[in-house]
Amino acid sequence: MKSFLQRLLSFVLLISPLSLSAAESQYWTSMQITSGINDQFSLYGELINRYNDEKNEFTTRSNRLGLVYKINSDLTYTIMIENRDTDSDANDEIRFINQLQKKFNFDVVSLAARLRLENREFSNTPVFALRGRILLRADFDQYELYHLKPFVSYEYFNILNDTIGRPSGSTEHRNQIGFTTSVKAINAKAEISYLARTTERPAWQTLDKLTNTYSILNLVLKWDF
Repeated sequence: MKSFLQRLLSFVLLISPLSLSAAESQYWTSMQITSGINDQFSLYGELINRYNDEKNEFTTRSNRLGLVYKINSDLTYTIMIENRDTDSDANDEIRFINQLQKKFNFDVVSLAARLRLENREFSNTPVFALRGRILLRADFDQYELYHLKPFVSYEYFNILNDTIGRPSGSTEHRNQIGFTTSVKAINAKAEISYLARTTERPAWQTLDKLTNTYSILNLVLKWDF
């Protein structure tokens, strides 16, 4: 088990584009609730907080509300609206999100692929900023140590159109390694992970190329009713 986890960690650090010594430290939390309406539809809610260690302040606080449609046992479509407050008025936004998620179950690993299209309305933008996201995740449920099950994921973001200060072709990469477990005291599923994040904006008009890196401790709590 130890050698397996070491290989997982080595793989994530190998594909991570981050220079950890220069990364900004953050702490993220997410609380997610899914409540079934019937066999096909569920309501979804999420609260998100992001805390910057260097600035000693919250950089992001947002909430999402959505409706999940179960197409079949392994495929779902979700529509969400998100209200997002940040440490910059120019970055405050409302998001309208379309999401398609597919699961693949195998004996040793469970795989998931998620595609999102976000229509983002910023306070300083006259048109919607469009962004595509794709996430790939592997859960190794057959490997368990002290009720901890490992997982890894990779997510890629791409801005699809030009808006104020946000040119098309701006990208983001997230590499994540962590563990899932059950928290019986609060009847929830928990994920705790390390997330390496890089955002890149190409040179555009009067703006120089900009790269930001983040080293993140991420905690997710999930309830399903």
